[in-house]
Amino acid sequence: MVTRETGTCVAWSRTTGWIQPDVGGRQVMCHYTAIESDDRYRALSAGQRVTFERGTDPWGRETAIDVQQEAGHDVSRGAA
Repeated sequence: MVTRETGTCVAWSRTTGWIQPDVGGRQVMCHYTAIESDDRYRALSAGQRVTFERGTDPWGRETAIDVQQEAGHDVSRGAA
């Protein structure tokens, strides 16, 4: 069973950002393609709350996958 985590986006730059997990530890990279949204434009904003799972990218690096807005927070268009 996959465990969903919560966290906060701490930085975003065009297609890639970083999420600080609430449980602490290292920040997790997030690529825009991992953001689940009905909107064609996918981005996060610093300070935005999200839920996510951890996965591995094609190069073996840990990354956030299935990134979704935390209840009451919109992940489309980089909205906070």
